[in-house]
Amino acid sequence: MTSPITNAVRALATALLLLAMAACGDPSGEPSPEIEAIVANADGPVTIRLPDGDTLVLSEPVVRFYRDRGYLQAWTYYDEILDRGWQLLKVMENAGQDGLDPVRYRFPVALSMVQQVEEDSLEEEQEPGHMAAVDLVLSEVFGRYANHLVGGVLDPSASGLDWEIPKDSVDTYALLVRLATDENPEAIIESLRPEVPEYHLLMDQLARYQRIVREGGWQPVRGEIPTDIGQSGAGVVELRNRLIKEGDAEEVRLAQYGAAAPTVYDDSLAAAVEHFQVRHALQPDGRVGASTIEQLNTSAEERVQQIVLNLDQWRWLPQNLGDSYILVNVAGFELEYIRDDTVALAMNVVVGQEGWETAIFADTMEHIVVNPYWNVPPSIRNDEVIPAIQRDPGYLSRNNMEALAGSSVVPASSIDFGNLEAYSFRQKPGSRNALGRVKFLFPNEHDIYLHDTPADQLFSAHSRAFSHGCIRLEKPLELARMLLDDVTDTPSSQLDEMLESDTEQWINLTKELPVYILYFTAWAGRDGTMRFYPDIYERDRRLQEQVEQELRIDPRTPRRVASGESR
Repeated sequence: MTSPITNAVRALATALLLLAMAACGDPSGEPSPEIEAIVANADGPVTIRLPDGDTLVLSEPVVRFYRDRGYLQAWTYYDEILDRGWQLLKVMENAGQDGLDPVRYRFPVALSMVQQVEEDSLEEEQEPGHMAAVDLVLSEVFGRYANHLVGGVLDPSASGLDWEIPKDSVDTYALLVRLATDENPEAIIESLRPEVPEYHLLMDQLARYQRIVREGGWQPVRGEIPTDIGQSGAGVVELRNRLIKEGDAEEVRLAQYGAAAPTVYDDSLAAAVEHFQVRHALQPDGRVGASTIEQLNTSAEERVQQIVLNLDQWRWLPQNLGDSYILVNVAGFELEYIRDDTVALAMNVVVGQEGWETAIFADTMEHIVVNPYWNVPPSIRNDEVIPAIQRDPGYLSRNNMEALAGSSVVPASSIDFGNLEAYSFRQKPGSRNALGRVKFLFPNEHDIYLHDTPADQLFSAHSRAFSHGCIRLEKPLELARMLLDDVTDTPSSQLDEMLESDTEQWINLTKELPVYILYFTAWAGRDGTMRFYPDIYERDRRLQEQVEQELRIDPRTPRRVASGESR
């Protein structure tokens, strides 16, 4: 039973809606008996049949929207399409800009229905029901489009992927009210998109790769490529053309530089290959080996679908990540510290190896620890440390480690080597500590954090999945100095003195700093470079069945401009 309070709220919402319609001169005419017949007695979603024989389920917010506006049409007026109806149609036509298929939002059906009105091809008695159907379709599919822009299309959990970051959602009813009071649909759509620049840059790259596909894509490199500079080979011309066709500015410049002798593998072409290898997380040696050929021969169509998938993954996140935050792209082995919407620091990182995959999640940084102890996790204790001690009783002292019973340090002479499972172990602060000289904590159930490392040679590797899940930083002290000044009460000028002490010191953050541990295999950088990364954890592969059903688009399909767009 509906409560009196609920009825009062709905009555107020209806009054405000009708008042807003009156203020905007809403020209929707008399209530539509056809709409009333469909929604008046519905106590939830209701199904309607479309002219193409398909059906469409009207969601509860759409049903309530028409009921509260007294069954008035919102986008049509008798036998005409209102300007805002055309605008709505055009916005859905352009859903492909976000990697969303307009067909999914019944755009061809809606356009056909509208064209029937424009062409005056309906019998007079058909018009009321037809116009009601147009109105209902536009409302329902726009609501779906908006929800997909805000929360994404794919469901990671349906593909067996853990996803712990809450998704945003749209109040469809409130959205339709805004639209019905003449707010611009394009402005509303723009307000719903993720705010991070990387999303919009990826949209631009999607448009570029779709254009490449429509122009015929690029041809695979089949011929032989020389291994030494200055040699010729049948595949060199293919290689030049392939790099030029993709359109990366630096690769185009370098590949064209030696075009006077197109069959020669010269220095500039090797430099173009190195640039290509860096963009694809390959060893940048300038040699066209099997891994490089595999990436070169990945088609433009496949790159479009990879970008489409990654756009949807951006939509799984909160629309606004904050003015300042840390973002780790696990697939790209990279970290960015965003300060006031600008990349203040970028660096390479080492992430979890197979079997120790870094979790994908978000949390808030709380502490910076200088000269940290490394408390050995139980899994590493059991699998690595205890076997090492059993082989070599001097292992602990040589690695600057100590045993603990509870919270008490056990003197080396008192350790019961026959019962090592009774102890926990930790490594004392110092230059050889596994966590280096600083760590950054955002307490979480995965026990994952950011930290320094003495193994800095790993950062030069092209693939950097070596850790037990935590994230090792290439520039930890630079990050520490920035964060001390930006989000703590401890000035960075004190860091050197703290480091010299070899004493563990905890510093609490005084400002909120979100940390996002994410996974993107297609990354549009703020420098204009498009990067494609290997699917090291096979998360993309596990989503492919959903992609085929829900996200696949045909980049060859040209845009069809709605006939009334100039209205």
